[in-house]
Amino acid sequence: MEIIALLIIVFIVIFTETAVYRKYALYGIKYRVYLSKTEAYEGDEIEIIEEVTNNKLLPVPWLKSEIFTSRWLDFVGTKANTAANTRFVPSVFALRPYQKCVRTWRVKCLKRGVFSLEDTSIVTCDIFGFVTRSVNIKVNETVTVLPRPVYYVKSDFSYKLFYGNAITRRFICDDPFIISGAREYSGFEPVSRIHWNSTARENRLMVYNNDYTTENTVLVIMNMQRREGGNVVPALPNDIELYIKITAAILDTCASSGFRSGFAASGGNQFGFTEFPADKIYSHIEILRGLAALDEQECYIDICDTINRINFKNYTDIVIITSFLSKRLLKTANRLNQAGLNVIFYSDRFEDTENEQEHSQYKILPIKRK
Repeated sequence: MEIIALLIIVFIVIFTETAVYRKYALYGIKYRVYLSKTEAYEGDEIEIIEEVTNNKLLPVPWLKSEIFTSRWLDFVGTKANTAANTRFVPSVFALRPYQKCVRTWRVKCLKRGVFSLEDTSIVTCDIFGFVTRSVNIKVNETVTVLPRPVYYVKSDFSYKLFYGNAITRRFICDDPFIISGAREYSGFEPVSRIHWNSTARENRLMVYNNDYTTENTVLVIMNMQRREGGNVVPALPNDIELYIKITAAILDTCASSGFRSGFAASGGNQFGFTEFPADKIYSHIEILRGLAALDEQECYIDICDTINRINFKNYTDIVIITSFLSKRLLKTANRLNQAGLNVIFYSDRFEDTENEQEHSQYKILPIKRK
């Protein structure tokens, strides 16, 4: 009888426990996963934070969650599972009544791109494992990983490659930093503008004469086309990644030198660099964000057609990063030179060129590869 009574008591306890957890296992459970940063550079570490709160008297003996994200976000110190381009990391929690648990993952950004934390589900069960309950959790978190400049090619270019300030015939105000000579004092100039050496030579008051200038603006054109002729084929993904890093390095040089910059690409249309990309001057960070979102397989436009559709009136310097130099591309660049633009090439291969005279008039910098 004692054994039967004990079995009845155990049955009642298990039945009650399973009934309670079936109804209240997920009651009062709050789960949140978020990022410490929404923007970072390649190689930077960010944090992914999980917060689980049990807002009820009933303890939660076992709760499991999984973080689904890109394989290019590496969880430091863990052996996360990967499938195709997705990485998933499981977490297990045990919560006492009214307890909050916070778990922080250190994550390294391996590659530029826009990566999201996918919607997930949390699963919990009772003490005996008889009852399993789950719920879907909406996760609306995205991190933009900006491309890191290629510093080992940065020595190949500098502000000296660009024109600097270009002198114009007339403007509203002259440039106080550009001195072209001296002229006679008119009576309206401040004393600080008096040119004392010229005054002593001419035996009359002379003042500095300033020219009118306009700031130069650099347009970087990235060719995502592998070769010329036939169907437009995207370049190799590794090549495009290198070109993106070179673009980022050129933009850094422009920003540090005070140049405005623009960007165009013969691909990546869905990210805003469309048929007339140069009609707008982008900020440095806007271009980096666009480069982060650029799809290396999205190339359907010929590079020469891309150049011919651009309005270059806002630019003084053109930098073309390309995997090839062909006669047609050099002919297109020649029209830019004749229009007074400073054209610079970054390339490592030449196609359809019979001799060096065809490209000797251009400034061509080699693309170095590690």
